[in-house]
Amino acid sequence: MPLGCDMQSGVERGCGAPVFPRIDLSRHSARRALAVIDTICLKRLHFEVLGGQPADGRVGCEIRAHVRSEAEGRASVLLVARFFENEPNPPFRLELAVEGKFLLEPSETPAGLAGGPGPSVLFPYLREEVAQLTVRAGLPPLVLPSLSLCAPVQVREEMN
Repeated sequence: MPLGCDMQSGVERGCGAPVFPRIDLSRHSARRALAVIDTICLKRLHFEVLGGQPADGRVGCEIRAHVRSEAEGRASVLLVARFFENEPNPPFRLELAVEGKFLLEPSETPAGLAGGPGPSVLFPYLREEVAQLTVRAGLPPLVLPSLSLCAPVQVREEMN
């Protein structure tokens, strides 16, 4: 029987306390930056332990970044990861989204976050959450490699 839970907008349903609480980070910067982090939170989580074993032993993973313009001088980046989405006989299925809200410098646009700074800031939070979730589920830890997301990532910009 699959074990699972869903989280929407930081409120976990049916699994106890929130896995990743909302965090406020410092708004101070020692040098000029493209943007300053306002908040980072786990926006969405769906995790099912299925007990299978992939035939080739590989982890099927897709990571996408979505950038959205918000109020003047603000933007959000949503980093979405999906594991074993279309794989036969997976050990688990996992979808999670980490959202960062950014305060932009007056000369910057939300598109400037898409090429790397936004996803690069959020990836360590996503990476840690994946490792912790798999351990808490009694699975071997899935530790994603450290990545530089300044290289092209599948990014979609959404303007309000």
